[in-house]
Amino acid sequence: METRLVSASSDRELLVFRILREEGEEEEGGEGEGGSVGGKRKDGEMSDNQSMSQVLCEVMGSLSRQGRERVTQLTSGGSGRLLGCLSGRLLELYLVRSGEERERVRRRKKKKVQKKKKMAGEDESGQLDEASLSLTAAEEIPFLTSISSRDKIRSLYLLRYPP
Repeated sequence: METRLVSASSDRELLVFRILREEGEEEEGGEGEGGSVGGKRKDGEMSDNQSMSQVLCEVMGSLSRQGRERVTQLTSGGSGRLLGCLSGRLLELYLVRSGEERERVRRRKKKKVQKKKKMAGEDESGQLDEASLSLTAAEEIPFLTSISSRDKIRSLYLLRYPP
């Protein structure tokens, strides 16, 4: 499962990051020396036998927002399918595509690239560039709609969106 992180600031874009987790060697986490249980000592420091993991963030791209004000709240629905961006009187909704939907979009994109190569007279048996087939942030998280209000919207709570 791929994990995404979306961040917002005062500019008119939402930054989307891909979270990559690299795990070190796994070791037994039982009771070790020095009174440690599960790799963590009683004084809060990690012992030598605890497995280490690193989290890497890779920038995928950005999503353009319609609002001009700074983002006051960024939240996702209970199922993780909806992403809501609240800024002043404007609420913007984005759809987070599932793995199946991303694959379907990727297949369509691959067919378009193959069709362009065929029209240009290039050899179809050649390998397709992986970068040309990877989805952009806007393709993975498309804009759904924006809802504006006369008054300032104070908070946002998204209910579970059907899968």
